[in-house]
This record gives sequence, C-alpha cells and structure tokens, in this order.
Amino acid sequence: MHVLVLPSGYPTLSAPLGYLFFAEQARAFARRGFKVGVVYPEIRSLRQLSPAALLESRLQVEASFTPEGVQQLAWRAWNPGHARLRHRLFVSAARCLFQRYVSEHGKPDLIHCQGVMWGGIAGQALAEEFGLPFVVTLHSSAVLRGGLALWKRALVTRTLAQAARVFAVSRALAAEASALALGAKIEVCPNFVDTDFFTGPERGPPTGPLSLLAVGRLIPLKGHDLLLAALARSQSDAELRLVGAGDQEPALRAQARRLGLEGRVCFLGELDRERLRQEYERAHALVHPSRLETFGVVIVEALAMGLPVLATACGGPQDIVTPDLGYLVPPDDVGCLTEALNELQATYSTHWISAGDHLRAVAVERYSDESLVSRLGEVFRCVIGTKPGRG
Repeated sequence: MHVLVLPSGYPTLSAPLGYLFFAEQARAFARRGFKVGVVYPEIRSLRQLSPAALLESRLQVEASFTPEGVQQLAWRAWNPGHARLRHRLFVSAARCLFQRYVSEHGKPDLIHCQGVMWGGIAGQALAEEFGLPFVVTLHSSAVLRGGLALWKRALVTRTLAQAARVFAVSRALAAEASALALGAKIEVCPNFVDTDFFTGPERGPPTGPLSLLAVGRLIPLKGHDLLLAALARSQSDAELRLVGAGDQEPALRAQARRLGLEGRVCFLGELDRERLRQEYERAHALVHPSRLETFGVVIVEALAMGLPVLATACGGPQDIVTPDLGYLVPPDDVGCLTEALNELQATYSTHWISAGDHLRAVAVERYSDESLVSRLGEVFRCVIGTKPGRG
C-alpha cells in the first residue's frame, strides 16, 4: 500500500524536534512494509528571517530519504504574513510537491493528512483534483475553538465532511471537533510512542529525594507555575527537573527563587531524544500539570520507561492515566496537585517502585507503533476501496 503523508507541521532545519511524532509515524509505517512518502510546504515566519535563515529557506525544493525508505519532499518558503495568502501558498505548494512526488514515485493510494490546518485543507483540495481518498487525523484543538474566521471555519468543515475518515487523538478532542464536522463520525486513534526506544532500567529504592521530571514547553498552558507552587507547599523533599524551553522560563526561575526552591529545581532546556531518555532513566515519576492537552505523548513515553505519572485531567490525559498508572487531578488546582505529590511521596517505595513492568506493559499494548500501524493499516485498506467522500 502506498500512503502519502501531508502534515500541517514537520521537523525542519530551524526546529528539528518540532512535530517529530509525524515523522516517527511515517517511519513506523515504512518499517512495517508500507510505501510511504511525505510532502511538506515549510512556511517559516518572517520573524525568523536572517541572512543565515535565508540561505536555509530560499524557495527551494529539497528531497530526502529516511533509512526506512520514507521519501520526503519539502519546500522551504516564508510566510507572506496574511492568513489567506498563507492558505493559498500552502495549498499551491502542496500541489506542486504532489505532482513532483507522483512523477518520481508514482501515485499514492491514499493521502493521510496530519492536522486539519493546513495539511487537511490542502489534502482535501488534492484529493478532489486527483481523485484520491484522504483521511485526517486531528491533533490540536487550537484551530477548532471559537474565534475561527468564517472562511477558515468553512474550509475546516468542508475538509472534515469530505474526508473518508476523521480521527482524533483523544475523546476530548473528538468531542470538541464534532461541532465542525457536521455529523461526520470522528474516531479516536491515539498517537503512538516508540516503545522500543523508550525502555528503561530496573529501578531500586531511591537513595535520596525523589526525582520528579516534567517535560514540555515553558509556556503558561503547560502549568509549570502550578507545579512549582504545589512542590513548595507539599511535604515532599523531591527534586524537580524541567525539560523544555519557552518564554515563561525567566518567570519560572524567579518563582522558584521566591518559593525557596532554587536548589531543588533544575532547568534543562530543550533536549534531543537520547538525552530525554536519559532523563526518564534517572527520574522516579513524571509530573504533567498542563492546563490543556489533546493527548500527552510524554505521558506515554514515561509509562513505557516504567514511570508512574501525575497528570491533570485536562483533555487527553483522561484517556491514558488510570489509577493503576498514576494520579489524575483537576487542572489549575494547586491544592489537589499538592495532595497528589504527597501521596506519590508516601507510596513510591511501597507501591510504585514495583509497578514498572505493569506500567510499561500497558504502554506497549496500547500505544506501540505496531498497535497503531495495525489499526490504521486496516482502515486504510478499507478506505482505498471507496471513492473520496462519505457515502
């Protein structure tokens, strides 16, 4: 089967870790026998413009292949600064890349759009023009919320209505998207995690304070300010290591100083996958205090490493974290987060330290690439025998 992926975002020269799970999913399909291609118009913000950046992105098309055989075509361009122009540019670039891809690698059986804006919208236009079925996987609720311009809303609604299948990575996201889907069924299909890469050592009893890990961009939405406040209030002497970068870092550092946590909080910045795995290996638990999350890839990564998770019930985590895997607390509630930290501290040595095999087994069963590819592969095989559109 030949699948062409059209993502709304993809790892780029300027942000090699951005949207990494789209690239990992494409490689996972290729490892399991699918012929996979990716076409991606990379349209960078003019705020990033510099002489060096202009050498990287100068309206050129670049072809590359992954070791698994994924054929990638990217167009390096710049955002014209107007939403309508960006939409037209993305769709036009996707069409040109598609035509070149077909001439070099043949016509795909199906287009898999990762995200609706702008990958899904461009995929709908290509599917209609070239007579192909397309499916859309929704990952973010940002483009579905109120305030969406009418012309964008119309494009999103048409795309979801005409897709052969629509998936959302969590039940919360599926419910949020339903109003724009005009009755089209939205199926839940979670993201996958490379459970062969994220696998950890046996852990013995802690010889010092618990080491808590938080992974995510340092922005208000991720709730790190809540975590610092809860840690200061808790009875735990745990240390916290924060992986991620973002505009809120200076404020979080100042907050840690005010709360007397300087010696217990370490800001690690953005890490590559290998260094992130090392942080999972040294941690005793993951804390994920987000105010909103459509899935929670880092939660599954931690479980695959045998770590219990303390997360907020902010959307996606409700689909992942059950009492045998960790704790769920209400979002934006420092008091409940504090109580959960106390409970984690009190029960770690007697309960969670021996639960690692179970935590990993659940992650592998539910979220491994084998599980995802098997499920989506069956859907793709079904869709290929139908015409584009519903009914």
